[in-house]
Amino acid sequence: MPGLAGIDDQAFVAAFQGLETRFQNAKNIPGYEPYGFGNIPAIIAFPGAFLFLILSAFQNWKTQYFKWICIAIVLFIAGLTSTFIYNLPANIEIFSAGDSSQIDVATIRKNFNEKTWLHANHFRALTTCLATFCMLWILFKKLNVAAANF
Repeated sequence: MPGLAGIDDQAFVAAFQGLETRFQNAKNIPGYEPYGFGNIPAIIAFPGAFLFLILSAFQNWKTQYFKWICIAIVLFIAGLTSTFIYNLPANIEIFSAGDSSQIDVATIRKNFNEKTWLHANHFRALTTCLATFCMLWILFKKLNVAAANF
């Protein structure tokens, strides 16, 4: 986003629409609706990560690691919530606005609210990185226990 912040409105809207088209794999979907259904890795990764967190919680219910898994779950949910409340609606709105050469790009960019989008994106990055750190900490601890018992 820092690179996009300094460009004019028309280039910003066109660039962001290009990013979204690529991310959503929109050109490969007949009858496409802009909700990211073309991005198969994302469709698998987000629910898959959450599923593995829940499975880890059940597997470690009565261990010292359970609290770290719960923290990771809360952080992951916070990141996803931020994404669904701020980022996705803004992404869909700018993506669905139409051809950037034929729309009021200044209004579209203003409605996009770059500052809020960027803060939400940073929040998502922070929370998901911290959730990953929690799970890596558990893995590190378990590997140390396993190595000590080897």
